[in-house]
Amino acid sequence: MNILMLSHSSVNNAYQKRLTTIANHDSIKLTVIVPKSYYEGRLLKSKKVSDYYNFIRLHAFFSKTGRQHLHFYSPFSLYKIIKMTKAEIIHLDEEPQSFISFLTIFLARLISKNTKFILYTAVNIFKTHKEWSYFSLQRYLYPLWEKYSLDHSDAILACNHEAIDIFNKKGFKRKIYYVPLTIDENVFKKKDCYYLKAKLKLNYFTIGFVGKIEIKKGLATLFKALRLIYKKYTLIIIGEGPDKELLVNLSKQLNIQEYILWLGFVNMTQLPDYYSCMDALIVPSETTPEWREQFGRVIIEGMACEVPVIGSSSGEIPNVIGDAGLIFEEGNEKELAGKISILIDNSELRQKLGEAGRKRVIENYTNKIIASKLMSVYNEIASVEINTND
Repeated sequence: MNILMLSHSSVNNAYQKRLTTIANHDSIKLTVIVPKSYYEGRLLKSKKVSDYYNFIRLHAFFSKTGRQHLHFYSPFSLYKIIKMTKAEIIHLDEEPQSFISFLTIFLARLISKNTKFILYTAVNIFKTHKEWSYFSLQRYLYPLWEKYSLDHSDAILACNHEAIDIFNKKGFKRKIYYVPLTIDENVFKKKDCYYLKAKLKLNYFTIGFVGKIEIKKGLATLFKALRLIYKKYTLIIIGEGPDKELLVNLSKQLNIQEYILWLGFVNMTQLPDYYSCMDALIVPSETTPEWREQFGRVIIEGMACEVPVIGSSSGEIPNVIGDAGLIFEEGNEKELAGKISILIDNSELRQKLGEAGRKRVIENYTNKIIASKLMSVYNEIASVEINTND
């Protein structure tokens, strides 16, 4: 089976492990198109990491602006690749409202009406796109691109449960599959962190936060919760973001700045070492009118490293954690402080949750598990009667 995948997220080399697992199947001939560079919080450059599939790097327009739904490749180059691969299924690891989804489907249908299309979504807030200004092109283009892509697609892969309900409400009549994000459990595992802990001077209970430094990620609530904890601790914060200065000032106002280590960006290959230093990972995301947590990849990274996770009730977080961690009501610093205190006082519970988290990852979120799900989707979609909706 010839599969053509377009995936801007695979500009992150670590995410290509799942592609290797898919391509290892004898029945699959996989071609992947990836931007040469793409802005994902920081500018990343793609690099081929496996010979198991055909890896094509293309220049992507609007790939360095952080505007995910506007990037696209040269239509001429894209048309040529689609024609060359003769793909039976084009897997668009892109949102339905993105221009690249619309453009790819449009070009592919000029070549053949027999090609099947699979879309990806993480959308978990129902939007009509009327939230954009009257003077914004997105207000008018996103609905058109989305409708065309949905009308001509044969399946959607959703990484959270709310997305399934949203696209059912939008009238998508074909299959929507729950396919969560994935990690390499052989990379993300508990490490000996003695020297790193000594280097960072982590002598007390170590609380971790990993992610973009934004208010919506809940750091203000975490800071307020820590003010209510009277036992010794250290908070390590990994990541960068636009609200760092504001949050540094808040930590000073709350008089907790001396307990916080701002570590900035850490390469993904080094993250397991830092997770292994943590006694608890906090994921305190908070819903806004425009956003709620869509999955929380750091949750499965931390759990794979046997770190107990405390997550808020925002979006998909409770579903990802399941019974392998603790949940608090988003924005509730008193409840969060209580959950942290429970873990500080109970080493047996920390070990139990750490082991349960690792087990949950192995059973639900590994490359092998997700590749198997994708193979089932490919086989099912390939066997379905062709969608002739024009």
